[in-house]
Amino acid sequence: MIRRPPRSTLSSSSAASDVYKRQSQPVVFTQVLDAKKGGKGCSVSMAWDGGANGLSLRTRISIDPSATTTSVAKLATMQLNVNAYSLGVSSAVPPTEVHEGEDPAEVRVMVSANNNRKDNLDIQVALKMEPIGILFFNAPPLEMRYVLLPATGMDTERYAAEFERTDTVWTLDSDASGILSGVGKVVAAAKLQQNSLRLHSINLVHSKDVGGVIGIHLYATTLSGQRFYCGLSLEGGKLMTAAVRSNDPFMGPHFAKYLLNTVL
Repeated sequence: MIRRPPRSTLSSSSAASDVYKRQSQPVVFTQVLDAKKGGKGCSVSMAWDGGANGLSLRTRISIDPSATTTSVAKLATMQLNVNAYSLGVSSAVPPTEVHEGEDPAEVRVMVSANNNRKDNLDIQVALKMEPIGILFFNAPPLEMRYVLLPATGMDTERYAAEFERTDTVWTLDSDASGILSGVGKVVAAAKLQQNSLRLHSINLVHSKDVGGVIGIHLYATTLSGQRFYCGLSLEGGKLMTAAVRSNDPFMGPHFAKYLLNTVL
C-alpha cells in the first residue's frame, strides 16, 4: 500500500525559477483528412508543437484538383470541440488562401485551456474553407508531454495535504487496460533522478530508501489544472507498486500510462 509521505522526511522542492527545459522533439505532421475521402478536395495534415511560446497546432492544407473543381480556397476559421484537455483556439486564425498546384499552405494557431471539458481524448477540429464549406475531422493524438506544465518544484507540505484529500484513481495492480507495464518492470535509477524527471515535466517530491525498498512521490499538473500525485515503490530496481491520485478520474490513468510507458 502506498501511504501519505511523512512530513518529516520529505525532501525540499526547488525554487519556482529553477525551470528545466523539456527535451526537444521533432515536429511530425500527420495526415488527418484525405482530399478524396471527406476532404471535399482538401488534403489536411497537422502537428502539435510545444514551442517556447506555448502549445500550438500547425496545419498544412493543399488542394487536389482531381477531387474538386475549386482551384482556390480560403481558410477562414478554425475551432476545436470540447475535449478532455479543455483545449481551444486562443489566437486568431490568419485568413489563408490555398491554390491548387502549389505547396501546401501552412498556418499555426496557439491553443490554451479556454474550452469546456468532457471525457474524450479525441480533439475534433472544424475548418471553414471558403467556398468549399466546413470540414470536420480529428486532430492527431495529443501526447501528455504537451499539456503538462514545466516542473518548477512542489512544496512538500502542500503536496502532503493535497495527497491526503485526493482520491486514488488508478493502481498498478488493478489496471485492466493491458497497456501498462506491470509489476517487476525494471526501472533505471537515472530515470528517477530529479533532473531527468523534470525533462518530462514531473516533479520529484520525495524519495526514501527503507531496507532496500525505495518509496517515491511524484507530482505533475496540466495546462487545465488537472493534478496528479503518484506514489511508487521499487525493490532491487524493479517496480513493485504504483498508484495515482488525481482531481480528474478520467485523466489519471492516462498520466499513469505516460509515466510508466514513456518516462520510466
